Amino acid sequence: MRIDIGLLALAMGCSSVDGVNDGDVRGEVTPGGNEVDAENEDCTGSLADVIVDDLVAGGEDCVVENATVKGNLTVRPGTDLVATNITVDGSVQAEGAASVDLSGSVITGNVQVDDAGSVVLDGLEVDGGISVARTVGSVVVSASVIGGNVQLMDNLGSIDVTGNTIDGNLQCAGNEQEPTGADNETSSSEGQCSEL
Repeated sequence: MRIDIGLLALAMGCSSVDGVNDGDVRGEVTPGGNEVDAENEDCTGSLADVIVDDLVAGGEDCVVENATVKGNLTVRPGTDLVATNITVDGSVQAEGAASVDLSGSVITGNVQVDDAGSVVLDGLEVDGGISVARTVGSVVVSASVIGGNVQLMDNLGSIDVTGNTIDGNLQCAGNEQEPTGADNETSSSEGQCSEL
């Protein structure tokens, strides 16, 4: 079944899809979700049950559920991202985001968050590493399986690291508050996280 992607994007609260303005871009509905046949999908509201290439979360907020991103997920400055049960076949990168909340999701690359308001990473499977730096609010990394290192550096708010399996190292330094947490399995825990 063929659908007009422009109408689909509007229905999902997305502001634009590359190439839709002239009405000539079409996609196909697949059993796993709505195939959006575009290089980038911009989300400025809600997005659910879709398959996209690269996803850019912009505007004030972006709520993503049950989605597959075949490339990278980028969070623009000032955006609140809430993503639940998504698969990213690339990396997640956020710089200057108001908040980043990822839960129950699979990331085949890395998760990198810099200069954010707050960060919650819960119940994730991350093949690469996690880096959170210079966050002004709280940071939570919990119940996740991480293939690489977890680095928490120069953050100002509270930090909780609990119940994670980390194949690499857990490294913490320069944080304003001492990180707390327990029940982490790591290759090694270093710096401010040496007791976690």
